[in-house]
Amino acid sequence: MTTQERCWQVVELLKSLGCRELVVCAGARNAPLVMAFFSQENHFKIWSHFDERAAGFFALGRIKSIQQPVAVVTTSGTAVAELLPATVEAHYAGLPFLLLSADRPQRFRGQGAPQAIEQVGIFSHYVEETLDVEAAPLAQFAWTMQRPLHINVCLEEPTREDVKVLLAGIEKVTENAQRSLANFKVESEGPSAQEVDLELEKVSEFFKKAKRPAVVLGPLNIQESAFVEEFLLKLGLPFVAESLSQLAGNVRLQTQQIRGGEGSLNLALKKGWVDGILRIGGVPTLRTWRDLEGTFNKTPVLVASRLHFSGLSRKDVAVVSLPALFEANLKALETKNGDWLIIQEKAQANCKILLQSYPQSEPALLAKLAENLPRQAKIYLGNSLPIREWDLVAHSCTHDWQIEGNRGANGIDGQFATYLGFASPHISNWAVLGDLTALYDLSAPWLIPQLSVKELNLVVVNNGGGQIFSRMFGQEELENRHQFEFSHWAKMWNLKYELWESIPQEVAGQGARVIELRPQNEQTSKFWNEWDTFWAQI
Repeated sequence: MTTQERCWQVVELLKSLGCRELVVCAGARNAPLVMAFFSQENHFKIWSHFDERAAGFFALGRIKSIQQPVAVVTTSGTAVAELLPATVEAHYAGLPFLLLSADRPQRFRGQGAPQAIEQVGIFSHYVEETLDVEAAPLAQFAWTMQRPLHINVCLEEPTREDVKVLLAGIEKVTENAQRSLANFKVESEGPSAQEVDLELEKVSEFFKKAKRPAVVLGPLNIQESAFVEEFLLKLGLPFVAESLSQLAGNVRLQTQQIRGGEGSLNLALKKGWVDGILRIGGVPTLRTWRDLEGTFNKTPVLVASRLHFSGLSRKDVAVVSLPALFEANLKALETKNGDWLIIQEKAQANCKILLQSYPQSEPALLAKLAENLPRQAKIYLGNSLPIREWDLVAHSCTHDWQIEGNRGANGIDGQFATYLGFASPHISNWAVLGDLTALYDLSAPWLIPQLSVKELNLVVVNNGGGQIFSRMFGQEELENRHQFEFSHWAKMWNLKYELWESIPQEVAGQGARVIELRPQNEQTSKFWNEWDTFWAQI
């Protein structure tokens, strides 16, 4: 098969997989592939980036936004390895991420030849499969679209003629290229009847053990959250919602939602008001979730998610699909939330006092920001302190926000790039990231000129280091303290820059800007100390 035929084979393969967007990281080895895709711009939306690592995370943001597969196209060598962080995140988040890498022919492997590393298997078990495309036809394979897929394309040394021919395009893929795809399919079959029965049995067993369960809502996409909303209304269950569940502060569910942070849930477990935990969606940031391995390791747990991960090491935790939970024959449960509601009222009152007492603490600044944001906005929260703080202070806001974050592997890299991929053209877009998180992703703004977005707001909470570790360990050696500020970085990328030490009444802006938010660390420390003391005394 010629270079041109192989490139057209890959173009048709991505079409068959439902991929309509690509992030291209151009190089010499992948030049024919790149030209083939550019000749199909009427079919593919093509983004470009020089940095494969940021490109991978941007692709994850696009997947979250359009709910379809997105591919990153790399050249050979270490460029491929740069995709590992985004691939790990996509694996644990269950995202249909396509990795399309150019490679030298198989005869160069293991020889130490230039740009010829061992690309096949480089992503280990973080991809569903690696297709090593050199000989046709492709082996039969079914992709579930629940995990990343690596397509490794072996190409001879590209010539100028290869590039010219592929850029010009051809009317029809060659007969050989079409034949090579005959056995390739996308897996679309649902679970078997036996698998459905087994899942329904797991749901039934949980509700036999847990007569007073509480629900913990982890990350959900918009489509999932609509079904979960109806499920919660039907059963009347109390729930604790993370912002990334899309249901925090939901008006229809307001009498069932338990606020006051993870302290409320911890107390309910200690007092016996709750005798089981039903987690719906992804793994939450709540410290209580980790306590289910220790303090509350006898508490029955059921996980309902489109992913197969329990998020715990316990062997007694059953995992079922969301459809199985929704289809189970469950009736409304009689729950007694009286004591719990009294405690949460006290917690909310205490939180309000602390926000007023320490107006320049991180929680207070984020509370004020949330209060002033547009009712309709896309919000991206970085791991994991911004998520925890937002969960605590933003629930009282009336809004129609769509909130996202990278909670698959819980890393802090690639967050700005993911946010840019997640952003939408005709809406207010906001990201709240920590300072170290922003420093991990300094090349992300390369993509901004390619976005037709009227409003991008990157809020960098600059507290001088990893302050989450100060609460965890109390050792400054672990905090990566620094004295950097972000004005010069913003200027480098021609972004507007604003320094906020308090939140203005009018937060709206136009174009792309970096907002450096500087809390007073002393006030933040006092806020958290008094918040912890409140719960310790109950």
